[in-house]
Amino acid sequence: MAIEQSLMKSMKTERGISRGRSTQESVLCKWVYAMYATNTICEEMETFCNISLDSTEQHVDSRDSRVKRDNIDVNKLVEWFKLHDPFPNTTQLISLASGMVGNEQINCQRAYEIGLESMTKITGLQFHEIKLKRSDKVLPLSIINKSVKINDCKVSVDPLLVFQRITVSKQFESNLEEYLKYELSPYPTALFDNDGMRKTTKSSLYDNMTPIDFDVNENNVTFIIDGGFLLHRVVWSTEDTFSIIVDKYVNYLQRYYGSGIVVVFDGYSDYNTNIKAMEQLRRTAALSKTYEVCFTETMVVPITQEKCLSNRNNNKKLINMIIEKLQAVNITTKQARDDSDVLIIETAIDESKRQKTAVIMGEDIDLLVILIGRTLSHQKEIFFTKVGKGNVKTEIYSSKSFDKYPRSKKHILKKKFVKTLEKLPNLDQIAAAFEEENCPVQSLFENGVQTLLAIYNAPKSEDCIDRLRYAQFIKLTKLNKPVQLSNLPPTSAAAHQHFNRVYYQVQTWLGHDLEPQNWGWIMHDEFLEPVMTMNPPAPEELLNTIFCNCKNGCGSRCGCRKAGLQCSLACGQCNGQACLNASPYQSDINEDGTFDPEIL
Repeated sequence: MAIEQSLMKSMKTERGISRGRSTQESVLCKWVYAMYATNTICEEMETFCNISLDSTEQHVDSRDSRVKRDNIDVNKLVEWFKLHDPFPNTTQLISLASGMVGNEQINCQRAYEIGLESMTKITGLQFHEIKLKRSDKVLPLSIINKSVKINDCKVSVDPLLVFQRITVSKQFESNLEEYLKYELSPYPTALFDNDGMRKTTKSSLYDNMTPIDFDVNENNVTFIIDGGFLLHRVVWSTEDTFSIIVDKYVNYLQRYYGSGIVVVFDGYSDYNTNIKAMEQLRRTAALSKTYEVCFTETMVVPITQEKCLSNRNNNKKLINMIIEKLQAVNITTKQARDDSDVLIIETAIDESKRQKTAVIMGEDIDLLVILIGRTLSHQKEIFFTKVGKGNVKTEIYSSKSFDKYPRSKKHILKKKFVKTLEKLPNLDQIAAAFEEENCPVQSLFENGVQTLLAIYNAPKSEDCIDRLRYAQFIKLTKLNKPVQLSNLPPTSAAAHQHFNRVYYQVQTWLGHDLEPQNWGWIMHDEFLEPVMTMNPPAPEELLNTIFCNCKNGCGSRCGCRKAGLQCSLACGQCNGQACLNASPYQSDINEDGTFDPEIL
C-alpha cells in the first residue's frame, strides 16, 4: 500500500510497467532506481500547476471506513489467536500458511535490514556503476530446499588424468602394480558411487527363497507390523488433516489384522549413532524438494505424502501421533532406538516362544534375512508376509524358506552371492569370524579377503586382493577393453574398511551393540559417513605429476585446484611460488618445525 500510494501514483499507467513488454530483472532495476528522481519531478510539477492527479478509485484502501473495518477484522483475528495459539515455542522460522520450517538460507525476516544495506551500497554511485548482487536478495520460505548432498567436498581426482600421468611415468612398468594399490579415483569405485555406497537390488534375494502356503487368518496369530511399511501402505491426500490421517492408520490395522497386533517403528531421536541416517538423507535428496512441516492434528497436509514422509523430522512427529492414538485403542506399539529391523525380529521370536503364531508384515528383504539368520532349525516356524501391491501378488515365506542352501542357511547374514559362496570349502570358518564377538580385526580381514577373492573368481593360488586387482587390470588391457575402475576389485585398504562395516552390521543384527566409529564409520556434520579408505587417492609421486600451467596465482580456473589437489613443484610457470593453491614445501619449514609466514 505504501508503494502504491507514495510511488506508483505518478508512475503507473494501465497495467503498470509490464505493459507491452516482459519485465526483465534489468528493466525492473532501472525502473526502481529512476523512480526517486521521476517521482520528485512529478510532485513538483503538480505543486507548480496547483493540481493533484490523485483519484479516489486508486486509494480505496485508505478511506476511513475501510481502515475502521480492517481494524475490527484485525482485532477479531487477535482474539481468535489468543484462544487458539498456533505458534510453537521455537526459535525457528515457520510459515503460518503451510507449517514449513526455514533453515539458515532464509533471510526474509531481515528484509528491512537487507534493504537498508542495499541502499547504502548504491549511495553516492553513478547510475551506470550501480550493481546489486543476487546474494543481496531477500529469500523467502518458498525457496527452501532440504536436499543434502552426500559425500560432497571429498577429494576429487580425475581418474582419466591420473592414468594419463601413469602412462608418461618413466618407471611405468615397475611402478604400475604399486600404483594400483591406490584407488586412483576420488573414492573406491567398486564399493561407492557419487551418491555414496553402491546400491544392489536386494529384492533379488527373494529368488533364493521358497514361498509357502499358509492361512494367516488362523487363530492364535500375532501380527508384527513393520512401521516403515505401514507409513507408506496407508494412502492419504493433501485434503486430509493429520487427525484424519492418524485415524486412517488405526482403521487399516483394525480392519486387516484385528486385535493381535504389535507395530514396531523406527527411532529418530538418536540419529547421530544411526548408520542409516545418511541413507535417509540420500533418499531425501532424490526428491526435487522436501520440507519439514510444523503440524498439528487439525492442520491440513500442505504437501504430498511422498514428500512429507521423505523428511525424517516429519516422520518422527507423525510416528509419535500414531503411537499415541494406537495406545489409546489398546494396540501394542514398540519403537527402536534407530533402525527397527532387529526389534521386529526379536519381537516375533518372543511371540513364538509364547506359543503364538508370529507373522511379520512388511516388504524389506532384510527382515526375512535376519529372521532366517536368527532362528534355529528346531525353533517354531515364524512367517514373513511380503505384502503385494498392484500387479505384484502377496507372498508368504518362513524361517525355513532358505533350506535349499543348507550350508549357507546358518550364515545368510553375510550372504550376497549365494551360489558363489556355497562353493567355498571353508564357508563355515569365514562366516564364524563375522559372528564371533570381539573378533580380532586381522582375522576379519583375512576371512573377508577370501570372500572377495571368490566373488571376483580369483585363482585358488591367489591370496592377495591387491595382486588380483593388478592382474585383472593387465587382463583387461591385453583384451583392448576400456579399463573401468569399478570393474576391478577394491584395494586392500578400502576392503578393510568394508569388512569392518560388515562385521558391525552382522553384530547389530545379532543383537550386540558396537560403536560404529570403531567399525568403518566416521562422524561428519552430525551424521555417520562410511570411511572409504585410509589411503590417499594416489601415491604422492603420482599426484606430483598432475600439474597446471597457470600464470597468475592459480585461482578458481587452476587445473590442480579443480582436481582437488595442491600445486606442486611440477606445475608450469607458478612453480608453487606466490601461488594461492600451493602446499608448504620442505624448504618453507623453519628449523623448529614451524612454517615461515612470509613464504606462506
